[in-house]
Amino acid sequence: MSFTPIDITTHSPSDLGDLLTSGLTTARHLNLSAETADFTVADGDVDGTPEDVYLCDATAGAITGALPAVADADVGRIFYARKTDAGGNAVGFDGDASETINGSASAYTTTTQHQTVCVYTDGTEWYGFKLTV
Repeated sequence: MSFTPIDITTHSPSDLGDLLTSGLTTARHLNLSAETADFTVADGDVDGTPEDVYLCDATAGAITGALPAVADADVGRIFYARKTDAGGNAVGFDGDASETINGSASAYTTTTQHQTVCVYTDGTEWYGFKLTV
């Protein structure tokens, strides 16, 4: 199998499927964090390794990740929140202040077990998509 490197800073949100299947120009590992309550997403933390994947157990209540301001996030950043429990509480992300995800001021969430809510920034706004495995 071969992958064609792509520059994720020049792709539009409609190309997200291509971003997920074509490969990236540099390899990087993903950092995991287990969450059971609301959390704040940081583009980088004190040791320079931002969390990328949040495994969320919403048994006790809905869980929302507060996104950084788009202006503070690296272009091309993708964050993931995976719902691990079977309950009906939502898991997802909410934009900073009045910032939107897919043009909506509402949080971008799922209530489906094993579904992953993903958000991507192109440097001007947040885009959301969902993955189910």
